[in-house]
Amino acid sequence: MALSIELVAPEWISEPVHDLCAHAGIVIRDGARVVVDDSAEQWAVGPAALMLLRTLDADHEIDPENPPLFPHCAHSFWVTDDGEYFSVGCMHQRDFAVRHREDRVELVFGDETLEVSERAWTNAVLDFAGAVRAFYDASEPKVPLEDDAAGWRAFWAEWERRVARARSEASGAPST
Repeated sequence: MALSIELVAPEWISEPVHDLCAHAGIVIRDGARVVVDDSAEQWAVGPAALMLLRTLDADHEIDPENPPLFPHCAHSFWVTDDGEYFSVGCMHQRDFAVRHREDRVELVFGDETLEVSERAWTNAVLDFAGAVRAFYDASEPKVPLEDDAAGWRAFWAEWERRVARARSEASGAPST
């Protein structure tokens, strides 16, 4: 049985054309076992998918100075000095540590540690990001407000770059 991060009932919570953050619940499963059931929550799953994509090549620790993996909201889309997407949300969030250990990944949910293969983690993240992307693609095109436009472009550029690299590495093809 495979690790999965499931998207539950995605929706837009404000004016769809300017709402850049799809919201949804999530369920994380290790095979048939439910590890996290946040199906009744409303996480900002676009930013969450990008945060998860970042964990494919870097550890993530729970730290108030860093964005959580599953923010409740993403108030604005900004660009860092390094050209990366950045957003600030509220304190309501779901976060867990992701630690790379050779060809394994440790997921630390409070007192519980789940160890999975690097491939299982990559597949779960890519599947989740694909489900989120499909929701965006099936929705009305977004028109970011002027203050969010550069961040919106940086968000999708980073997303596409990270997905392409992960797929390339998973297939064994040289990355570009």
